[in-house]
Amino acid sequence: MRLSPMRSESQQQILVLHVDDDPSVTDLTGRFLEREDNRFSVETAISATEGLERIIESSQPPDCVVSDYDMPEMDGIDFLQTVREEYPNLPFILFTGKGSEEIASDAISAGVTDYLQKQPGTEQYELLTNRIQNAVQTQHQRHRAERTDELMRLTEFAGDTGGFEINVDTGEVLMTDGCRRLVGLADDATLSLKEAIKLYHPDDQPEVRQAVNRAADTGEQTQGSWRLQALDNTDRIVDVTLTPAIPSQISPHPSHSMSEGKTEDETETDITILRGAIHDVTDSHQREQQLTELNRVSKDLLTAETQQEVVDIGVTAARDVLDFQANALHLSVSETGDTQLVPVAQTDELMSLLDEVPTLSVSESIAGRAYQRGEPDIIEDARQHPNAHNPTTNLRGHVYFPLAEHGILIAGSTQKASFDDQDLAVGELLAGALVAALDRLDREQTARRRAKELSLFFEESPLGAVQWDDKCQFKRVNRQAEEILGYSESELRGESWELIVADTDLERVGNAVDSFLSADGGSHIINSNVTKAGETLTCEWHNRVVTDADGTVQSVFSSFEDISARKQRRTELQEYKQELEAQNERLAEFTGIVSHDLRNPLAVAEGHLELAMTQTQDVGDNYTDGDANGNHIIKARHAIERCQRLIEDLLTLARDGDRVDDIEPIRFDTMIEECWETVETTTATLTIADQRSHSDLYIKADKSRLKQLLENLYRNAVEHGGDRVIVSAGIMSDGFYVSDTGPGVPKSAREKIFNAGYSTAENGTGFGLRIVKQVADAHGWEIDVTNDTEQGGARFEFTGVQFVD
Repeated sequence: MRLSPMRSESQQQILVLHVDDDPSVTDLTGRFLEREDNRFSVETAISATEGLERIIESSQPPDCVVSDYDMPEMDGIDFLQTVREEYPNLPFILFTGKGSEEIASDAISAGVTDYLQKQPGTEQYELLTNRIQNAVQTQHQRHRAERTDELMRLTEFAGDTGGFEINVDTGEVLMTDGCRRLVGLADDATLSLKEAIKLYHPDDQPEVRQAVNRAADTGEQTQGSWRLQALDNTDRIVDVTLTPAIPSQISPHPSHSMSEGKTEDETETDITILRGAIHDVTDSHQREQQLTELNRVSKDLLTAETQQEVVDIGVTAARDVLDFQANALHLSVSETGDTQLVPVAQTDELMSLLDEVPTLSVSESIAGRAYQRGEPDIIEDARQHPNAHNPTTNLRGHVYFPLAEHGILIAGSTQKASFDDQDLAVGELLAGALVAALDRLDREQTARRRAKELSLFFEESPLGAVQWDDKCQFKRVNRQAEEILGYSESELRGESWELIVADTDLERVGNAVDSFLSADGGSHIINSNVTKAGETLTCEWHNRVVTDADGTVQSVFSSFEDISARKQRRTELQEYKQELEAQNERLAEFTGIVSHDLRNPLAVAEGHLELAMTQTQDVGDNYTDGDANGNHIIKARHAIERCQRLIEDLLTLARDGDRVDDIEPIRFDTMIEECWETVETTTATLTIADQRSHSDLYIKADKSRLKQLLENLYRNAVEHGGDRVIVSAGIMSDGFYVSDTGPGVPKSAREKIFNAGYSTAENGTGFGLRIVKQVADAHGWEIDVTNDTEQGGARFEFTGVQFVD
């Protein structure tokens, strides 16, 4: 993982002209290009003629032209040649579906910037974006270098220029101080014309003589650039301009010309004085050579296939082109939080000066600071710099060229102040080319990784995977697909989809195939498939269409799985659901019977018993013989009351179940007292432990169901503890409790008391505590049953209760 330095990116708009006779192609390409790089603004033309008009007539020519090859009236090569006549440096990319070595060769000969063949899939637009970015960046760098060169040329002209005057009759040469400095001539020394010409390189001397003769003979200004071998043993390249000054109407003299055999009739006008200017252009010539070489290096970087190849090209170019003899390229690596700049390539000259090229910390080195800032830097003397990695280094002068997030190029010299702004300018050009190459490799590596991951996903997918061709014939399948269908890949390759589709689904699947082959949907379908063994499976298919730039389907990727078992489970679940619904209907019918058909007779019986008891008392029953009758009536009445309570409990269990509806804050002490008032407790008593501390305490619960819980606990305490039982309720740290002074619950019975129908009380229904358990479960509370150590009775503790302040 690499750490990217904080740096701003240029947001300058890039105008792209796309020329293609198919509007659908230009529209699709434009959309993808503008999506890939928001700096792009894409204009379109449907012919080369229209494209030329856009270029020539527009107030702002495009930054790059992208053109098809096969177009009516004028093909892409003719279009390129026409553009080159007026715009020799305008980036021009041939983007065509008709590719051949002959077309590529013609395009290169015509000066094409780049050549890219159209491919299926959207990855081609990312590649085209990269090519446009590289071409425009290279052009901007070239333009910037030309402007820099022009500015420096003007600056040099003032300091490295001399003047001279030649008398062609006498061969005498007069020189200014500047000219003397250029040729290395002492102030008191003189040179003749012949001696001056001999200062030029032997191969250039004939051309110098011809220029002098031409200016003297024709009276026209002449100029040239030649190699000067000065008297101080320095070699220079100079621009020389010769301007005729004084014409003479006398007959020519043989000495007037540097060539021999000239006759009197060959000219009527001779020039006796030539004035000239000499300009040292050695540095600019070297820069032109550097730019030419850097252009070659940029092309090499465009074809580099590995990161190591790129860095090796960069180090070699820095040495051979930029004359940075001792240099190294470091790449950034982040492993333990501190990003390191690790050397990956260096020159032999550097190794001769250092025992080992060190790894540099981004946070604690001069190189690291330059890398983080993202700006080149010159250090005159590393020994004097506080952040020097090695203060005793033999390399004193340094120059640093950050390579975006990739790393940094460093050059050094044993001399102080060895690098200047010119070194910085040409070094930035090389750095820019290296960044473009490394960016390209990163993108290509990412693309390869994605392709590998896709292939791995295809092969290792737990689902069946199929790649179809543009006719929906099998092209490739994974192992899971072979297992599901029973066919090997070799058996399926080239076969149509009909091979594996059941006859009953042929028409429906055929419609889906037609739909996605026209790129019009068909992404999902469930159908019956037939295996090689003849077994019919239900499979679910998901399909993804891959199209070319024109929207034409190239292939289809499908993933599928056998859902036969899942379908069977769904049928079974549906049956189970229907059975539950039927049971619920029967339960509802039962509760209706219990609540209506059984309650009504009990109510009638209860009424007649009341009448019977009244009549017995009215006839003056002295409770002798009548005592037995009265007791029977009372017992019958109790039995009916027990039946009524049993019905109530059964209905509560059946209707409410483990359900809670409205959870709300409920004041606990108030709820305890309200529920006590609704239960027939005769002379039993209720106490609230530490009532003042509970007066403002609320718990979150369903009020109606909490009421059921408390009422049943109270009723249970009275049934087992008698009329004088004392019931207590209070709050614990994570819940509440209800206890009584009754006989308590034996350990052996504590698991049984919550079972439906279990009761030890003579008149108990056996459902009261079952309802308590049901309400607690519905709220997510836990119940713990113990015997109260202080009062001796049963203690029911409820935990997991939520309180509200």
